[in-house]
Amino acid sequence: MENAAKDIALILPEARRRIESAWRDGRHWNYQGWQDRLIGNGLLRTLSERLIWRFVGPKSEAFVAMPRDGGLVDHAGVRCPVPGPDWTVHLWHPLDSPATTVAAWRERLARQTIQQPFIQAWRPVYVVTDAELATQSYSNRFAAHILEQAPVMAILKKRGWTAYNRSMHGNNAEHERVRLILPHHGVAPSSGSPALARACRTSRRRSAAPPSTPSSPRTVSPSSRSIPRPGCRTRCPCPSMQCLPARSARRCTTSTA
Repeated sequence: MENAAKDIALILPEARRRIESAWRDGRHWNYQGWQDRLIGNGLLRTLSERLIWRFVGPKSEAFVAMPRDGGLVDHAGVRCPVPGPDWTVHLWHPLDSPATTVAAWRERLARQTIQQPFIQAWRPVYVVTDAELATQSYSNRFAAHILEQAPVMAILKKRGWTAYNRSMHGNNAEHERVRLILPHHGVAPSSGSPALARACRTSRRRSAAPPSTPSSPRTVSPSSRSIPRPGCRTRCPCPSMQCLPARSARRCTTSTA
């Protein structure tokens, strides 16, 4: 039993991380694969049944539901039809639904005291702005952020970014770049950090071939959320928690991978 408990303690956090990364990586499942891997697995079911999923049919018809009592229910608790084998399953994101539907899901989760394995229904949403649509290859969204280098490096690495501590790696140009590669979306959000003691500022990265179309909301929102805020020392779920006002100005960018 002790060994089993240790295995579970190792497996669950990794499984949670992999499911959560589905937004960023563009991962989805066919319906039967989702049933077999996530719902049929007793351990992973403890995570999957507390999450909201989007089911998409071959003709782009779709509905949003949660697994419940061997079936699927929507935000009102109404039983949904069983998807066919040619349907795909996506991890639902608040960007997938209008605000009224998002609010209804939040109310249902709160009413039933369902604690999700990671922030989903209350997840911060970063909508692409008109300025970002105009610039396409970079964003000033995080201008004026000054961050403590050591905790920021730890947070970024935990969230999948390639980041180096300048005090340890010197002034190598490659080590100045902080990057998140998103091959599914064809972009690589990145930032540069000047060699300032215990500080990291986002700065512009030049791109030889900027993307011809703006980054999709599915790229912008998950990757923007993964950038630590000023004052962050832990894995902050949203800008309102454990974060301080910004104090200086630089820029973060996205470029083609």
